[in-house]
Order: sequence, then structure tokens, then C-alpha cells
Amino acid sequence: MTTATFETRLTSTLDEIEERLPALPASLLRLERSIAGRTYDTVAGAVGNLRGSLHTVGSRTDRAARTVVGTGRRAIATTFDAARVGAKTTVGQTRAQASKVGDAVTAEATDIHDDALGAVKTAIRAVDPDDDASTGYERWAKTDLYDRATELDVEGRSTMTKAELIDAIRDR
Repeated sequence: MTTATFETRLTSTLDEIEERLPALPASLLRLERSIAGRTYDTVAGAVGNLRGSLHTVGSRTDRAARTVVGTGRRAIATTFDAARVGAKTTVGQTRAQASKVGDAVTAEATDIHDDALGAVKTAIRAVDPDDDASTGYERWAKTDLYDRATELDVEGRSTMTKAELIDAIRDR
């Protein structure tokens, strides 16, 4: 079954159920469907943006890798006839350039990830500002929260209370 067929059947079924319900439950069902649709659209947009950004990062990475490889090959061909010291210098420069490209790609991918995560969190808060169930950190043990704060490199985490750890993690 295709996604479109499934969505059509689901929508028809929900419409039929909504028609059979009394006014108040039908209105509540309509509200929930609207919220779910808006959330889906927001998340789908964020995922689409993320996919496009990741494609851009991939293209830039591929181009940068080809540039580094091309530069390395030319450098090796040039230094092949030179002394051993000249070859070592060229290899060192190539590694440094590759490291810079890798760092730049990592930083851009991290920014894209953080932007997408922020967009999803904003979408959740837009639909339900009181929604704590999106993370459920209140149900985590303090040691698990501390481990998560360590992964996120939260400063001052060793002296934080459970509530402070939750706030610090959510701010990331």
C-alpha cells in the first residue's frame, strides 16, 4: 500500500468516526487531528530542510575531498623528484588542509543538527507550550542526566541539582 493510499484511507476512516461522535468529542478529535497535522507538517519541513542541508554538506565534502586529493596528487608528482624533506613537507601540508576541511564540515553539520533540533523543539512548544513529555528528563535518574550533560559538555554540571541539569540539557 502506498503512503498516499494509506493517508487517504486513514483520513476517510477518521472522518467517518468524527461524523458519528457527539459534538464535543468530535470537536476534540478535530483539534487533535489539526495539532497532529500541524506537527507533522512542521517536522516534515524541518526534516526536509535538514535533508537539503545534509545534501549540501555532502556535496561540499565531496568537492573538498576531490580538491584535497587533486592537490595531494599534484603535490606528490611535484615533490617526487625533490628531496625527501620536500616530500615530508607536502604530506604535512596536505594533512593540515584535510583536518581543516574535516573541522569545517563537522562544525557545519553540528550547526545544521542544532538548528534542526531547535526547530523541532520550537514546533513542539508551539503546539503545546507545556509539553514535557517530548524529552521526559524528569523521569531520568540524576546520574543519567549527569552523563547526558557530560556528552553535551555542560559546564558546572558536577555541582548542579537534578532540576538544574534538566534546564542545562534543554538549553542545548
